[in-house]
Amino acid sequence: MNCPQCADGMDAGYVGVHGTFLGFLATGIGYQNCYWKPDEGPREKLKIIPSGGWRKAFRCDRCKLTVVVEMK
Repeated sequence: MNCPQCADGMDAGYVGVHGTFLGFLATGIGYQNCYWKPDEGPREKLKIIPSGGWRKAFRCDRCKLTVVVEMK
């Protein structure tokens, strides 16, 4: 896949949402999710990655853009 921002090649991989040991000690067990919400229109949040989840992604090493692909 080519980067939509700089047109360089992108590396395939995954992104995930996971707590850290230090966060667990500070706040205890909690759920962390990754959400998306639009700049305009309704402010409804859309859960992209649930706590402990993974999604396919592509990352550009040149400009650091990461594209997350929704898996169904």
